Amino acid sequence: MSTTTEAIVAGVISGVLATGLAAVIRSVWTAMIYPHIENCLYGDIRIDGEWRSTFRGVSFIDSEVITIVQVGHRISGSMQCYEGPDKGRAFKFTGEFRNRILTGMYVSQKPNSLDRGTFALQIEDNGERLSGQCIYYRDPTNTLEVAAEYTWIRSHHGAPFLPSDASAGKGHEEATRA
Repeated sequence: MSTTTEAIVAGVISGVLATGLAAVIRSVWTAMIYPHIENCLYGDIRIDGEWRSTFRGVSFIDSEVITIVQVGHRISGSMQCYEGPDKGRAFKFTGEFRNRILTGMYVSQKPNSLDRGTFALQIEDNGERLSGQCIYYRDPTNTLEVAAEYTWIRSHHGAPFLPSDASAGKGHEEATRA
């Protein structure tokens, strides 16, 4: 090979290796280092952990156990419905918690289900309650609906949660009839 060809081949190989190394460094930075730094510097309210919710749809009420994982402002987690027409259904969500407002999107964990929605909740009661609204698509009815009320109550180390805790003194049966 001529010197020029060797120089071109060496330049191409160097470029490919440099690009590969930059991609690996970027991947490690975004997946491990940046989230750790963001979590260490985060100084706002922590909402990670377990919550219980009451979700008042147009014609139903669901109760859920919600688990939140928080890294800085970013949140993710799961919702497991334990009472209501969606009993036994599971959802996963992602979102962001900034300036006392939690915004998120959720999707069904059931592979063939189209159920999904978005929610906006505001922190209240010194970090013990999140309340707001949700807009959601229901697969069985093929409609887009707005929940009248969506309330999450922080769960404290296995403390019992009564659906009446989130429905202003009404029990689940009474709230369903309302």
